[in-house]
Amino acid sequence: MWKDSCKKLCDELGVQFDFFFCDGDFNKWQDTIRTCASAGYDGLIVSHGNQDGSYVFLKGILDEYKDLKIVTFDTQFYADGEYKKLDGVTQMFQQDKSLVTVLLDEMVAKYGEGVRLVKVWRGPNYNSPFDRREEGWQEYEKAGKIVTVGEVQPLQDSVDSANTVTAAYLQSLKREDVDGVIAYYDMYGQGVYNALIENDNMNGKNGDALPMASVDIDPVDITNMQTRPDIWTAAGTTDWTLNGEIAMRLLFA
Repeated sequence: MWKDSCKKLCDELGVQFDFFFCDGDFNKWQDTIRTCASAGYDGLIVSHGNQDGSYVFLKGILDEYKDLKIVTFDTQFYADGEYKKLDGVTQMFQQDKSLVTVLLDEMVAKYGEGVRLVKVWRGPNYNSPFDRREEGWQEYEKAGKIVTVGEVQPLQDSVDSANTVTAAYLQSLKREDVDGVIAYYDMYGQGVYNALIENDNMNGKNGDALPMASVDIDPVDITNMQTRPDIWTAAGTTDWTLNGEIAMRLLFA
């Protein structure tokens, strides 16, 4: 994870570093930032803020704590119907669209144009990275490269939620009617993987296993890919070590 490269750099420079996870909860994200600002931190790297609320919230924080430095990752600033900028705040983005299209390219290469896919995400306007990934999906669908068989939308950003809704969806799906599954987030991917493993019509016991791919990666994903490469076939991701170091150096600048 990129927090490790942040910590490594800070240790080398003699800088105190702390990290906090907000579990995809925007209220917790705001509370954590507010707590850190009031505690006297000199700088914050914040990731995956809500597109519709981050600008107003962070503007308020910076108005109150004028010496605080902030670098954001995958956080759009949007208010009053337009994208915004915050003076002094550097925004970093990964190329989310390509993280999906590289997976779609793999599926098209294997099954040909018109490959039939299930998409796992939280729907439009949930967060800006998913929306940018969806741009790639829509582009390929309009070009006839892929066909959307269906969507699975976890109720929470958790492995268990993704597993529950995917398992239920698979009960209504015939293996011969679908070629693969794409998860927009690897935590969803872990739930999808478990659901596939638990379903004998999809895990290879009764015919070919249903392949899947995901955006982002962590050690659990790698283990699953090594255990069942016929199921978890690919992951689209950036270099998280590099992301962490670059974000921290921007904060020091």
